[in-house]
Amino acid sequence: MFKRRRKIPNTPYEQMTILDLVKVWIISKLPKKKQSVSAGPIIPEPTLNEDNITYIAIVLDGVVEDVMRAQNRLAALVLSNPDFIEFDPNKDRPQIGRTKYEDGKFVEMGNKDHEE
Repeated sequence: MFKRRRKIPNTPYEQMTILDLVKVWIISKLPKKKQSVSAGPIIPEPTLNEDNITYIAIVLDGVVEDVMRAQNRLAALVLSNPDFIEFDPNKDRPQIGRTKYEDGKFVEMGNKDHEE
């Protein structure tokens, strides 16, 4: 009554019947099991003590432009009216605690005759 499919050897494809296609389509529409995003345990974000956080409003021309939270050390640096100097990392390499900014140039401490 039903004819068996004839398998053709050495072909890069497999013959499918309409029933096989319907089965594949139904299986593709079924809900899939959710997979874990990470293999290991998810580490929660560290909580900071609110006593160590300072809130700073950034005001430009009398208008609040942005609001930021910072730890006390960074807040003290920002609130002490520092100079912000733009530099090209290909030309200058200022190092924290080892470089001074004098006469518009970055100078290594202890090395007054800095060459560019």
